[in-house]
Amino acid sequence: MNNREAVLTAMNDQNEPHTVAEATAPGMSTMPNELPAAHARPDRFVRVPWAAVWVFIAVSFGLAWLVSLPLWLTGGADSPLLALLLPLLGSVMMFTPAIATLVVMFAMKTPRSERLRLLGMWPLRPAKRVVWFIVAFWFAPPLLVALVVAVSAGLGLVQLDLVAFSGFQTLLDAQMADLSAVTGDTDPTLGFPLPGIGFMVAVQLLAIPVGALINSIFAFGEEIGWRGWLLPALRPLGLWPALVLHGAIWGLWHSPLILLGYNFGYLDWRGVALMTGGCIVWGVLFGWSRLRNDAHPLRCKLWLPPKLAEHHEHHGEYGNHPPGDEAERTNDPHIGLDSS
Repeated sequence: MNNREAVLTAMNDQNEPHTVAEATAPGMSTMPNELPAAHARPDRFVRVPWAAVWVFIAVSFGLAWLVSLPLWLTGGADSPLLALLLPLLGSVMMFTPAIATLVVMFAMKTPRSERLRLLGMWPLRPAKRVVWFIVAFWFAPPLLVALVVAVSAGLGLVQLDLVAFSGFQTLLDAQMADLSAVTGDTDPTLGFPLPGIGFMVAVQLLAIPVGALINSIFAFGEEIGWRGWLLPALRPLGLWPALVLHGAIWGLWHSPLILLGYNFGYLDWRGVALMTGGCIVWGVLFGWSRLRNDAHPLRCKLWLPPKLAEHHEHHGEYGNHPPGDEAERTNDPHIGLDSS
């Protein structure tokens, strides 16, 4: 290869488009070898923008650790502020992937165009399909969790107390003790008697779909990052590699809170491993629903409503224990109960 050919090759590599829209922009070649397959779309990445992916990971992970820093500086898992601050800081942390998305899209201009299409937010049609996906994914996660608990109970991995709900009672007592420690009040209920445990369990179960609507505001911060930008960015790797890799990154991102004992009660790599494994499994389901809604440029791109409902239920159904869990168990309490 002579010097002139080497220079031309280097220039072509530097100007290689990220998306099909960029590949077909005025002044750029439209030779077949520069485009993906025959059904090329203007809102799909031609190749993985690795520089932007690494920046996305650095920003989202760095901000997640920064948000959780007050808990680590006040004692970590033994912090007296843990029960009070963890829900608040966890909610703020959910917006860090959205900030990372803004950085890569506007500061790094990845992609340079078709941004709403790439994120799966436009066009908003057809309405019928959107409604059915919302209904399906609103109720699918709690039904899946119930199925896992039932199978686990049948295999002897968990023991259920569906009469006294002793596991839920133990969890409630621990939460009230934490609240008393924070407020300094021996009676955090202010003298008002708590309703029966059966009533409280029923209210919690009925609140799942309602809570999904409220928590969707916070879930938006994550979904716009993980399934909105990162999954499409990794899509050129192939369907399964993209689904698994984006789920693993999603799981590891939770480490600042998981290492404090959140969800699984472990303060080491075991909690992170459980979280990562759970996010890979859920990420395949979530990612499929996102890509399925984005299957054709003229079909619905509004994957966010069902995904937000689904993400909430993945994050907040039962904490560490389903309502029917037994208080004293000889089995491993971390098997199949939650991966949020």
